[in-house]
Amino acid sequence: MRHYGFTLIELLVVIAIIAILAAILFPVFSQAREKARQSQCVSNVRNIAMGFVQYTQDWDERFECRDGLWLLHFLKDKQRLTIAWSEEGTQTLTLPEGAEVLTMMGTPIKFTGGKIAVRNEPVFISHEWNNVRRRPPFILVLPAYRNCDKLIAAWNDRLGRDDDLVVCMPAPQDLKDPTRIEAIFRKIKKGSFGWVTPSAEMVLTGQAVKPSSIKWLWYDPEPWQHTPQKEKDDPVAAAKALRNYCDRHGLKFGMTPIYTPLPRNFDLQLAAKVATYCDAYILQLQDFQKDSVQRERMAQFLRELAESIHKANPACLVGCQLGTAERYGGLKAALALYEATRGVAQIYTAWWEPEESEVIELLEALNSAQRSSRR
Repeated sequence: MRHYGFTLIELLVVIAIIAILAAILFPVFSQAREKARQSQCVSNVRNIAMGFVQYTQDWDERFECRDGLWLLHFLKDKQRLTIAWSEEGTQTLTLPEGAEVLTMMGTPIKFTGGKIAVRNEPVFISHEWNNVRRRPPFILVLPAYRNCDKLIAAWNDRLGRDDDLVVCMPAPQDLKDPTRIEAIFRKIKKGSFGWVTPSAEMVLTGQAVKPSSIKWLWYDPEPWQHTPQKEKDDPVAAAKALRNYCDRHGLKFGMTPIYTPLPRNFDLQLAAKVATYCDAYILQLQDFQKDSVQRERMAQFLRELAESIHKANPACLVGCQLGTAERYGGLKAALALYEATRGVAQIYTAWWEPEESEVIELLEALNSAQRSSRR
């Protein structure tokens, strides 16, 4: 009986034909897959670009920022970089080799004579771009001991921005139990969160309990009973200790010293030493804003202080606290102080009690001034 089957030669021929077809078709399949990936990539880039354009249309021509950081460029191997975001126009700067170029949270340091601050990491730009003045970042202060729902609603709806901050002013019991602070933060939809303490000792010894959601610690030393005497006597040591604490916990560190009762706060050298350890240093100038002479004197002092601080710590944001209450001269005086300091201040806040409506009017005025500058 005869059996039929493939011979060895026939099998080798079939295998050879399959190999030839595979050699021809596999590159075609590979190219098709690559084309599909390219098409998907182009589509993704287009969607991202459309998202950026739509964002800028909704947010006064400001590009999207994450956690308050405006990314410009990272410089790795080159020594020259052209930066077009400045009030003087395009600037070409010589930078150290390997410098990383980015803007810090908030309104960056302005150009002065074509020079820019470089500290091995950040290069700063002006908050004016294409002749459009953007409102500097604002710190909204919410007292934990009162209802602020009206102000929070206005903030979430139209007043706040993602690069702003919201801090909760605690009552003494809130330092030891942040439950009430966290409840307030859960209502906020715009900005990063900050925690205020008048006592470095309470923070360092664990008597004050840090809220879990904060990104900033604000030290608010004051001349009354809540700040220990040794911290009043040596604010540099207190600032250094809190800087170390913030570094360990991944926080930014800011100070808002009260100026009126403490004349030595007007010592530029002392303030620069304290601000060496700060990411932000804000002058509480609301007590001076009512009188025009005092207001101009404080604006000049802020300029001198910013220059002194930036020599020691170019990354530190220097700002100003306004006051909207009638005892400070009300909204008119607050706006006057804002106008007097807007050329140098990189960040603002306002103390507004007892009326929420006053700080709402202030923010509406600042945002309205920003929109008017675009026209």
